[in-house]
Amino acid sequence: MLMTGFTFLFRLKKLLEKDRRLRYQSASDLQTDLKRLLRDMGLARAPAQAGAATRPSRPRGTLRAQLGAALVGLAVGTIGLNIVRRLEVIEAPPVLEPSSASIAVLPFADMSLKKDQEYFTDGLSEELLNVLGQVPGLRVAGRTSSFQFKGKSEDLRVIGEKLNVASLLEGSVRKAGNRVRITARLVNSADGLQLWSKTYDRELEDIFAVQEEIARSLVGALKGSFLGENERLTQVRGQNAAAYNAYLQGRYFLERRSEEDVRKALDYFRDALTLDPGYALAWTGLSSAHLVMAGYGYVPVKVAKVKARDAAERALALDDTLPEAWAALGFSKMSYDWDWLGAEAAFLRALALNPGSTDALQGAASLAVRLGRLDKGINLGRRVVGLDPLNDNEHRRLGTHFYYAGRLEEAEVALTKALELNPARPSTQGLLGEVYLAQSKPEAAFEYFEKLGRPKARLFGLALTYSALGRQHEAESALAQLREDHPNSMMFQIASVYAYWGQPDQAFEWLERAYTLRDGGLSKMKVYPLLESLHDDPRWEPFLVKMSLDG
Repeated sequence: MLMTGFTFLFRLKKLLEKDRRLRYQSASDLQTDLKRLLRDMGLARAPAQAGAATRPSRPRGTLRAQLGAALVGLAVGTIGLNIVRRLEVIEAPPVLEPSSASIAVLPFADMSLKKDQEYFTDGLSEELLNVLGQVPGLRVAGRTSSFQFKGKSEDLRVIGEKLNVASLLEGSVRKAGNRVRITARLVNSADGLQLWSKTYDRELEDIFAVQEEIARSLVGALKGSFLGENERLTQVRGQNAAAYNAYLQGRYFLERRSEEDVRKALDYFRDALTLDPGYALAWTGLSSAHLVMAGYGYVPVKVAKVKARDAAERALALDDTLPEAWAALGFSKMSYDWDWLGAEAAFLRALALNPGSTDALQGAASLAVRLGRLDKGINLGRRVVGLDPLNDNEHRRLGTHFYYAGRLEEAEVALTKALELNPARPSTQGLLGEVYLAQSKPEAAFEYFEKLGRPKARLFGLALTYSALGRQHEAESALAQLREDHPNSMMFQIASVYAYWGQPDQAFEWLERAYTLRDGGLSKMKVYPLLESLHDDPRWEPFLVKMSLDG
């Protein structure tokens, strides 16, 4: 076991190696090494047989304990003693406190004559945010919260207070033809005093060098104040200006999330790759777009998940230093491949490259919850909310973690905050309805489900609440319509309704169908409250084994 521990540490060092030539060259190489290590530890699992009635004999949690011991918290002088300690792979960071080493990148203003460069200005702001996020010791506010102030003239000191940051970067872009003028200004949010400013007049082909120059100037200004001597920056993230322009348009439409907009995003990412097939960021964008298509039910999961994973792996084959690509791979492996070990390794690598990545932290939180590490997931979720305090989605996700952990009052508080930030989000309304059901408040739940604007979510909620209100005929009518209208995108939810009704045979029938069609909802089945009635059924544990969720 001691030698196995040293072997694992060697592989850990290879995973985190700064010299890219000495790191794993692909995600598949990493997964192969991890599987080989599990075999050497005697922990490799034989493929589960469908319908198996017994669980493997290994103790619960042994796999995570071994992996966690090798991945975090090992002092050099106590390697042999600590190799089997029960530690988590991704250590939950402490709750954020106000710090001078913190910054928010506000969306740059579009000063172009036609006011048609919003996608470009947003993209420039986001790229600077990503670059600064990789500077050790610097906390960067999340994109969604920073972009809440887009087009607003709110006092910078108020913005700094709302985002809990000490400094703010703002600026403007004037783009005309192949020329671009970028003005950037760094201010102290406590008093509004300017710390640094500069204007750049360049050809569009120089945009990558301008981004790097702005970032280096910023780090230089921050270093003089409170960052110390470390000024590591990412390398330039592109070469072809036309491909970059197409990529930015793809990112712009992807943020909107409607099916029409996501399809536009896919087209722009493909255009970028036609112009530059080796553009790793465009492959990452393509992966993210396919994940959204699958997650929102716009296309069959089986089709989109393969495309999402392949695009992320292509991005990493071109540039394995992109935290966004590692995060995209992690989401693909977690939600649709149900490769928990691969997802954990991907999120860990993303966080090693960018410790402040809200996407990677959010993915790590969701993974921890799905694996039953509820306290860990909640702590990570709190960290994300601290980085992105005005993002209603992150408050919703934190509320979800509380809900799965049975901490219903805290779930209600978090979801109510999410609705304050965005009253119209159907997913938040639906989750709050589920929390009220868990609190035995079906009337309150009904108020939320009845007004849901998303038809399939409304039918799901009504099937639950009508039953809780004793109106079973209406509940069955809602479920029948859900089955008829959405048989291939709401399989997990249909199974959950049957479980809530106490009809296990129908519940397992739909769970099996969800498994066959790779329904992403199954990734949360271990902790999903609406399935609790199935936990004592003899089919439950074998199904967890099949999902590799029995540990």
